[in-house]
Amino acid sequence: MQSDKQTILASFGQLNRHERFQIITKIVKDGSKTFVRKEAYSTESQDHIKSLFTNHKTIAKAIKTNTDVRLVNIIDAKPKQIDFEYISGQDLEQKVFKLILVHDYENAIKYINRVFDIIDVLSSKRSKQEDQIVKNINDIYGTSSDNSYISPGIIDLNLDNFFVDNNDKLVMFDYEWTLYQPVCVNYIKSRVLYYLLAQRYNALAQIPNDKHGFTLIDSGQDKILVPDKLFSLYKKYLSKDSIKKYLQAEAIFQDYVTNNQATNTKKIHFNYSISKVTSPNPVFPERFDALQNQFDALQNQFTGKVSELNSVIANQQEDISKLRAIISNIENSRSYKLLARYRGVKDKILPK
Repeated sequence: MQSDKQTILASFGQLNRHERFQIITKIVKDGSKTFVRKEAYSTESQDHIKSLFTNHKTIAKAIKTNTDVRLVNIIDAKPKQIDFEYISGQDLEQKVFKLILVHDYENAIKYINRVFDIIDVLSSKRSKQEDQIVKNINDIYGTSSDNSYISPGIIDLNLDNFFVDNNDKLVMFDYEWTLYQPVCVNYIKSRVLYYLLAQRYNALAQIPNDKHGFTLIDSGQDKILVPDKLFSLYKKYLSKDSIKKYLQAEAIFQDYVTNNQATNTKKIHFNYSISKVTSPNPVFPERFDALQNQFDALQNQFTGKVSELNSVIANQQEDISKLRAIISNIENSRSYKLLARYRGVKDKILPK
């Protein structure tokens, strides 16, 4: 899809990855149409772009029996870029979090379960032949017969990768991180919940008190405030063992994305604790004061530079005024006028 009338409305670079995964995402307007373009940043990432097309076919086929969700449509595909339909509106993560803020846990749980239902529909057995990244993640969860696996191995089924359309149907618009073999379901479900709650401690802490209360989980990396209504239902994926395994698996996955490695020797800081709280207080990061001091220092430095510059300008203006006065005195002097008269006579006698 290409015309001379295309306008780039926004552009985002995913460059903090290994070279083979680096892409540019653009929102493009072409006449009356708007679409999303993902393109390879370099030749090294062209295979990653091609995988988006291949994985689209695989996932669309896998979820076709689930009428509750659809995959974002592909408009055009080329070796170096792929164009998707543009979907505007509120993503599912925002929708669910707003429901939690008003204590509407019933509908919040319904939406979370709809994503979990998608995961369950794609349930599969563990593959005997696995890429190293898949093997290392699955090995963390052991070989229990209770384990189930999602196939294809869509890692990033977080709620912010779904939109809710006007008919309340889920639209999956980002499926970039899809591995080729089945991945343990426990990892994916813990990931969905962790991402939903881990970055929102302060917002949750300011919810007006209600009768339900919260469960505070300190993973050693994040403080997670979980409304008890959610914790009681999803305890399996938020227990000490589940969170520890999730953090280990996530570290392996992030290493894979940034370094193209699948190491299972990544050490993580883990010091899990759990407690019941009824009136949590917002806790700002320890770096807040340091960042505030840094901001104040930069502001003072900027103010000083501006003051210095204004002083230089003022001095220059004073010097310019002095020069203008000197020039004016010269032009009004008798000598200058005689010289000007002489030049006029000279030009008439000796024309150029």
